[in-house]
Amino acid sequence: MSSGTCLKASAADWHMGNQSSKRIQRIKDESHVQSILNQWSNEEQRLLKKPFILDSDVDRGTSTLHLISHSITKRLLLNFCQLHLPMTFEIRLAEAFALYLCPNGQDDAAKEERLVFRDYLDMVQSFMYGTTLATGEALRPVDAFVRLFCLLTAKKGVSLTTFMSWVVKTGVNLWYEGTEITFIDYDRNKEQRDRLVKTLLIAFLDDPVADEFADDEQAADKKKDDDIHAWLSLATAEPFPVDDSDNVLALTTWMEKTPDFVVLMKIVARCYFLGPVRLNANHHSIDTTAGNVAALDQDTLHRYRLARLLAPRLAEPFLLLTAYDFYYISLSLPPRSLSWSAAEQTQLKQAQPLQFQRIFDSRSDGSSWQVFAHQLVKHPGSTLLIIRTKEAKAVFGGYIEEPWEPVTDWYGSPSNFLFRVSATGRAHDRLGTWLGTSINNHYQYLCWGKKSMGGQFDYAGLWLHENFTHGYSRAGPLCSTYQSPKLCQEDPFEIDQVEVWLLRPTVKEEEDQAPGSSVLDRAEEMQFLEMAGKKLYSKDLEKPEKEPQ
Repeated sequence: MSSGTCLKASAADWHMGNQSSKRIQRIKDESHVQSILNQWSNEEQRLLKKPFILDSDVDRGTSTLHLISHSITKRLLLNFCQLHLPMTFEIRLAEAFALYLCPNGQDDAAKEERLVFRDYLDMVQSFMYGTTLATGEALRPVDAFVRLFCLLTAKKGVSLTTFMSWVVKTGVNLWYEGTEITFIDYDRNKEQRDRLVKTLLIAFLDDPVADEFADDEQAADKKKDDDIHAWLSLATAEPFPVDDSDNVLALTTWMEKTPDFVVLMKIVARCYFLGPVRLNANHHSIDTTAGNVAALDQDTLHRYRLARLLAPRLAEPFLLLTAYDFYYISLSLPPRSLSWSAAEQTQLKQAQPLQFQRIFDSRSDGSSWQVFAHQLVKHPGSTLLIIRTKEAKAVFGGYIEEPWEPVTDWYGSPSNFLFRVSATGRAHDRLGTWLGTSINNHYQYLCWGKKSMGGQFDYAGLWLHENFTHGYSRAGPLCSTYQSPKLCQEDPFEIDQVEVWLLRPTVKEEEDQAPGSSVLDRAEEMQFLEMAGKKLYSKDLEKPEKEPQ
């Protein structure tokens, strides 16, 4: 009898302990879910919860604890995610995410397979920021994307380059939505897209500084060529051999060293799970999944732009850059040139969010050095200079952080950089950017008849002549300031077109100016008159006093 009593007591203790363990686990899950949700804005949280909220939950609200008790069939979640994808989303890329959601297939049995909110949230979080699974496994975005690709190629037999093309096409289109200008790639920009794919594929193998200081330059060049050839052979293999652990390790290493591609993957993943970000004229996001103006607030949009998940706003399209070129160049822009926060906007007394504006175009403004230089000085702030050559149609230029000043000396910031979209205008060209170094302070120079970025006179990374028809890029073998190669093959090059964009204007306090003031009161305009050959004989004379009415 005492034995039976002991058995009953043990059974009760076991039952109570099991319930206690479930409560502890539920508390842990609630804490984990809430810690993840806190990293997202209120509107993003709403979109994350939406697939798990039943119609009966809408009116009475849904707590995090209540959501944890919910589950949804993977098939229903799959339909929800795919229902609102924009037409620019590559359908084969959507199939890759569908495989990630339903790795066992989408047959009748898979329809009943259910997903709890915590696991779904971990899935989305792993793509965007990384997370720790219920099993204790840490999952980085790189790990999640490698898993997705390995699953895709095992099921569908695709190469890495094919997969990259889908990601670049979809990701750049979604990213470009931030400009508030429509861009849809119907393969008309395939050459530029393929150029970006190739650049992202082998950029991690480039190390010009290491090459320069190699003991045996010929041996270093040969090893580099062999490494590139081996990696290209692996990347173009169809299917990518994911059954070999060494190949998966090579894939993971490449992705770890190519954060620019990871950014595009994050853009794609965010759209798949949360829907696209579209902007209206009032600079608010529109939630297309609900059909109403929503709600990504200004601070969230600012955060997206700083994280390179959304493009900066443009007043009008670029003339010399495609969306793919602009994406690549924007990766090197300092964060402060991408967006104003709401607080900055208030402090700077700006009515609208930051917007890039074209301030010069040689086709419409003419090929006059005076007009060109005047526009640079007239619009102080960070600028982007873009040049296209006449013969080879090469496109290159530079980003200039500090305002241009008509002073006969070098100045500027190491945030400056030179870029090349195409050196010859041919498809095999690769994109490139070269940031300023601390070797010297020869970042920029503007004088009458001279405009230069980097290096020494006669050996500048980029130089424009006073006739505004020719220039050169001489870096033998590398520009000392930017460590950049020649930006084009022509020496000198003949200018076909130039455009200049004001990215982040320098905001100055308005200065009161007397109605009777003259050009002699404005040093900037005096300098340009002198540059144009107008000698100012009366510069030191005072203005006559205003006669009484």
